Amino acid sequence: MHRQTRVENAKSSKLQALEKSTNSAQNVANLNWWLKIISVSVITLVAFETIAVSTALPFVVEELHGLHLYALASGIAMATQLITTVLAGPWCDARGPKPIFYGGTTLFVFGLAIETFAPTIHILVFGRAIQGFGGGLILVPLYVMIAKFVEARQQPAFSQLLPLHGFYRHWSVR
Repeated sequence: MHRQTRVENAKSSKLQALEKSTNSAQNVANLNWWLKIISVSVITLVAFETIAVSTALPFVVEELHGLHLYALASGIAMATQLITTVLAGPWCDARGPKPIFYGGTTLFVFGLAIETFAPTIHILVFGRAIQGFGGGLILVPLYVMIAKFVEARQQPAFSQLLPLHGFYRHWSVR
């Protein structure tokens, strides 16, 4: 009888281990699915914003009587995004990707709000700069989260979803 109890306990512990591994696999699959959704959504948002602003900016600059600052309004978002993209890597290493991603998203949306309600060209340029800072802080944490949470063999599937992957892969230091 004592031996039968040990056998039943061993079977029970094996069954529990199997259930844990199944739950773990489901959690990983759910995390991968959410990372894909978030990655595609964020990249699409940033790309759509770029296309929309570049289409509307000549009209907006004319309405704000700021033709002399058109080049600055057009390029400052890309310049500030480039700066914060460089800074986001060490910040992600120091603090983790989540707070950097949340901060970047907040700055991005705040910058867009400033641009939307800008009464003068100077405030529009300021909003474009804030939006660029946020955009730079959004992209790098996505790559860090993918590298941290996705198995190496599944990472290429994520890379195909992110259109800037080729650019980052080409310029990254290995």
